[in-house]
Amino acid sequence: MEIQWRDVNFDLLLNFKVNEYISTPFISQVIYDYDIKFDVVDDAGNVIDTEPKIQFKELFGIGLTYSF
Repeated sequence: MEIQWRDVNFDLLLNFKVNEYISTPFISQVIYDYDIKFDVVDDAGNVIDTEPKIQFKELFGIGLTYSF
């Protein structure tokens, strides 16, 4: 039986309305891709292995809304 590896890509968007004119979006992305490998280093800084890891991306902003 062959092992099946799953990749995960999760997006989250939250949009907060502070008042009539100001809103703040929060965007987060979590990725786990088995094919993307990161170096594992020892205390001396030598690369001893590679392994997949969780990747995070977050964005927080402030928006101004005005209607004419």
